[in-house]
Amino acid sequence: MKLKFTPEAFAAFFHGGTTLITPFPSFHFHSRHYYSVATDAVIQDRQLFLKSVREHCKLGFYNLNFPLSLFHQLISLRPLPSIIVFTQLFTAISKLKRLQPHSTLISLLRNLELSGIRPDMQFIGILANCYCHLGRVDFGLSLMGKCLKLGYSPNCYTFNTLINGFIHSNKLPQALQLLHQIVKLGFQPNIVTYGAIFKGLCQIGDNAAALHLLKKMQCGICKPNLVIYSTIIDSLCKDRLLKEALDLFTVMKSEGIIPDVVTYNSLIREPRNRAGSKKTMKLKFTPEAFAAFFHGGTTLITPFPSFHFHSRHYYSVATDAVIQDRQLFLKSVREHCKLGFYNLNFPLSLFHQLISLRPLPSIIVFTQLFTAISKLKRLQPHSTLISLLRNLELSGIRPDMQFIGILANCYCHLGRVDFGLSLMGKCLKLGYSPNCYTFNTLINGFIHSNKLPQALQLLHQIVKLGFQPNIVTYGAIFKGLCQIGDNAAALHLLKKMQCGICKPNLVIYSTIIDSLCKDRLLKEALDLFTVMKSEGIIPDVVTYNSLIRGLYNSGSKVEAKDMLAQMLECNIAPNVITFNMLMDMFCKDGNVDEAQAILDYMIERGEIPNVITYNALLDGYCLRGQMEDAEKLLDLMAQNGCEPDIVSFSTIINGYCKDRNIDKALNVFQEILEKGITPNVVTYTTLIDGLCKVNRLPLARELFKDMQGHGSTPNSVTYASLLDSLCKNALLDEAVALLEEMEDKRVKPTIVIYNILIACLCEAGKVEDAAKFFLDLVLKALQPDLITYNIMIKGLCKKGLMDEAIQLLRKMEEDSCSPDDRTYNTIIRGYILNNELSNASYYCDLMVSKGFKDNSKLQLLLTLFHTGWPIAVGFKYSKGKQSDLTNVRKIEKEELEEKYEGRENMVGV
Repeated sequence: MKLKFTPEAFAAFFHGGTTLITPFPSFHFHSRHYYSVATDAVIQDRQLFLKSVREHCKLGFYNLNFPLSLFHQLISLRPLPSIIVFTQLFTAISKLKRLQPHSTLISLLRNLELSGIRPDMQFIGILANCYCHLGRVDFGLSLMGKCLKLGYSPNCYTFNTLINGFIHSNKLPQALQLLHQIVKLGFQPNIVTYGAIFKGLCQIGDNAAALHLLKKMQCGICKPNLVIYSTIIDSLCKDRLLKEALDLFTVMKSEGIIPDVVTYNSLIREPRNRAGSKKTMKLKFTPEAFAAFFHGGTTLITPFPSFHFHSRHYYSVATDAVIQDRQLFLKSVREHCKLGFYNLNFPLSLFHQLISLRPLPSIIVFTQLFTAISKLKRLQPHSTLISLLRNLELSGIRPDMQFIGILANCYCHLGRVDFGLSLMGKCLKLGYSPNCYTFNTLINGFIHSNKLPQALQLLHQIVKLGFQPNIVTYGAIFKGLCQIGDNAAALHLLKKMQCGICKPNLVIYSTIIDSLCKDRLLKEALDLFTVMKSEGIIPDVVTYNSLIRGLYNSGSKVEAKDMLAQMLECNIAPNVITFNMLMDMFCKDGNVDEAQAILDYMIERGEIPNVITYNALLDGYCLRGQMEDAEKLLDLMAQNGCEPDIVSFSTIINGYCKDRNIDKALNVFQEILEKGITPNVVTYTTLIDGLCKVNRLPLARELFKDMQGHGSTPNSVTYASLLDSLCKNALLDEAVALLEEMEDKRVKPTIVIYNILIACLCEAGKVEDAAKFFLDLVLKALQPDLITYNIMIKGLCKKGLMDEAIQLLRKMEEDSCSPDDRTYNTIIRGYILNNELSNASYYCDLMVSKGFKDNSKLQLLLTLFHTGWPIAVGFKYSKGKQSDLTNVRKIEKEELEEKYEGRENMVGV
């Protein structure tokens, strides 16, 4: 499909609100218009929008989707807003620490800088903080040069970030060195700087250095605060230096610093942990003290078993000052539920406040709260929710259907669909009729637990009871069928659905098309794609991605590109998955430059490449042997905030191994271990194979043992690499022992492994042993292939066992394994070497009759034999003597073996 793009077409395309991501390197343009068009309907009042952004930043976010949307809307404004607005947004995003947003932030910061906005010191501080959280403090330090270049002086905030980064990366010496340098430069460290240093010293238990620094600090301008004293006291207590801890505690109080619960906890914990310690801290608590303590808004967690009290008072007391207006509080709860939560602490606090109210609020308020909690899927809150739901029921509130639905959903997520089903009886007991939502939850539960038959049975039962399944019900069933690859059942159900009341939607069609493509049923997938469009359902990027991937994986590269062109013509913007597929396609075809152009374009348009994107390009560079470019790309990944994973490093190792640069590969492997990344079976196997190929067998053996010691189980490829190397080094006994070990560990040997071992035994003249392994193949349910037969026939011919070789040839044909020219040449050579010229001539003619070209050397040799070969070569030997003929045959046999086929290894791993 040919596409012709003009500037007018580009303009029309973008004003349609879609971006074009093209795989062709000649198409380069900027996609910023997309965002501006997409937000025209939203940003009517610029000032109101900017005020809204600031308010959202103050409230905070609970996931990345909304702040990313705000960023794209901000960057589309003309003129661009002040850097202050952007830094407020970035600061709010950086607080989502549980989501580890640092890679995303680096990408956004770079994108903003590319848009022409001049960074300020807060911008640089946020960027440095991101690098430090990713363990790349070196990149953070390089930003100091950028500060000076922009005319800024580094401030305490930036230095504190870097020091914290070193502490976070367990690099205390570098942190102390940086502290020393900034003091020399005339900067005065603040309390945060010292706090980080004390934290680092106490983490490694260097109490002497901590106390020494404390004394210097006490004499300086910046005095130690409660946090610093508490940190050192805690460290001293952990090291059982109780006397020093109590002395420091006294010093702290004498300086007018009031200890808090953290300080006391450290000191209280120590006497309890020391068996037989004579030093104890006497605590006298009275009811009045308890009351004062709780009204102060603090909880007491005590290690002493005699202190028992209920902690609910904390919430009721703590909320006395808050819940003065009941309606206002309930409205606030509903608003919080709409906004969502980012951890469990706050919603749990709200629950306890709600349950403390009298009279109790409506069940609706509680179900709103439970629904909001259930959306925190990454925290797996289902066990907590079940506990809260039971607690609520015990308080006397009558459950409604939504309550039962949430409880059923929790059970299903925990894999206990049987408990969920038992709730149907509870529904009837309470006078409710089960609804579609409840049934959908249970069906989804069965699918989630890989129990498709039970899901189908439940679907059949609810239809019999008169319930009409909805699109969600069918969606779950189709998902389950496609997960197990039952495309026939999925297509059958689709036909029934097309004739029913509830019609299939885009998601259902896309699910089935994707499953068909994965099973290489491209014709059926394309037919279904046509049916879908004829029914007026417009395919989206997910549908096209499935078809493009399916066509490409099936070898239909031209059709895959046509499908991509069709997608672009339909104004459907590719996503990261599309980009990844395109890069993978280009790299596998050897077009790494085009793949690099796609990566550059992604970054230019603000699309964040993920680790899969980079890995595809890394693989492309390694396949072409461009290892320098691959190393540069690995560094670029880290700079762009995308940490390389084990696949990235394994790809680099594979590249160096293919390049026979094993020392470099070993250096990368060492780097993996230093970074704390666990090598997987692919990493180990790649390196073992590389070592074996350069004949560094001792190191390969050592790595093989190390692999198992670290819990990584070798696979058949690992064993094959090591076995091949042992065979090449004529270590037959060890090779056989390795095969036995492999079987003991229930790693099924492949035909390749047997081919290696059989070939090695034949080369060593142990044809009888080779025959035993050959016969074992049937017992192991392995089918000999062409290579296996050729190896055995060659071994038998070398031993002069021509009758056995011919029997094996017949068996080979009976097993539907057609002989090739190598098979016949081996037989012919065997007969010549055994002076059976008529048989050699017969198989030579047979070989030609089957369409194979005869070997010219063998034909010449046969001609020489038939015309008095000893006379023809008699200038070397005495004429007509049988002994001379034997000698000639012996010498010619050696020469022929050397020339014919060479000494190449017949089996490759």
